[in-house]
Amino acid sequence: MAQEMMNCPFCGALISTESTFCPYCGQKIAKPAAPQQPDPAVEEAARRQREQEEAARLQREQEEAARRQREQEEAARRQQEEAARLQREQEEAAARQRAYEQQQAYQQQQQAYNQQQAYNQQQGYNQQQSYQQQAYQQPYDQAGPQGPGVPPVPPFPPTSGSSSDFSVMSILTEGIPLGIANFVTIFGATILWLLTFWIPYLNVGTTIALNTMPIALADNEAPEGPTYIFKDKYRKYMGEYFVLMGLMYMAIWMASIFLIIPGIVISLAWSQALYLLFDKHLTPMDAMKESNEKTYGHKWTIFFTGLVFAIAFGIFAMIVLWLFITIDVMFLTVIAVLLLIALGMVGSVGINAVIYRKLCK
Repeated sequence: MAQEMMNCPFCGALISTESTFCPYCGQKIAKPAAPQQPDPAVEEAARRQREQEEAARLQREQEEAARRQREQEEAARRQQEEAARLQREQEEAAARQRAYEQQQAYQQQQQAYNQQQAYNQQQGYNQQQSYQQQAYQQPYDQAGPQGPGVPPVPPFPPTSGSSSDFSVMSILTEGIPLGIANFVTIFGATILWLLTFWIPYLNVGTTIALNTMPIALADNEAPEGPTYIFKDKYRKYMGEYFVLMGLMYMAIWMASIFLIIPGIVISLAWSQALYLLFDKHLTPMDAMKESNEKTYGHKWTIFFTGLVFAIAFGIFAMIVLWLFITIDVMFLTVIAVLLLIALGMVGSVGINAVIYRKLCK
């Protein structure tokens, strides 16, 4: 049987594997350790350890995938929110641009209207000056109302809105018949206003229509029946109406603190502002300014007109009520009270219409 050989680890000579000492160098040869048999329990524990590590690795990979999925969803959600925010900003910018353009258009229309008004006033003034100059160019030897040799005084052409006949008597004699002539419309509109005042939003338009009735009467254009107060055009400027009322009443209240008289003066100065707001389409501030200019020098007349009408109507109402109370019929007394209220409102509307016609038309 062949003997197994190996090299000496010291001198490299070929020796038998059974040799304990190298015959060439005399060194002791260590026998290689026999291979150990693996332990099944150790291998099973190692296998389980590997399986646990693999399961932990798979779980970490799944968790990492879930985390990446959540990050992607969060990024998509933020992107959608950012897109929605940009869209809202664009819509708001477009709305602001439209509002700015509307405001510019309104200002241009207002400026064109003011220019047209100034042009009309200048044309009327030029026409009046031309008429007056032509009248004075007549020969001086023509006999005038003052006698021979004195030039006649040229008459002025009638102008609209002239306040030369702005007196208490002229206002009362024109205003009361004007109101009585439109008694049915004014009384019917008042009744409809009382019946529908509880309806939200509609009551704003009817209140504005009732308060601005003198505008139509000032133009000698009676409203088309009592139902005119339900037209949509009276709700178009309700924002300007509330702004004007708020500014006026706040200022009048503050002025009334100084012993009432300044409040009365301001209320008379702004008495035409509401009509100018809706008739001339002015802004609330411009309407108040225009009313103050139109009533300048005429506040006493307006005040005494209202005072005389109130006193005269109060005396008349007391006499009528005394007569009906003497009759002692409750039904007739109630009807008389209602008719007196209607007559007072009719007269007030007619007087306000004449004042507005004489000052602002």
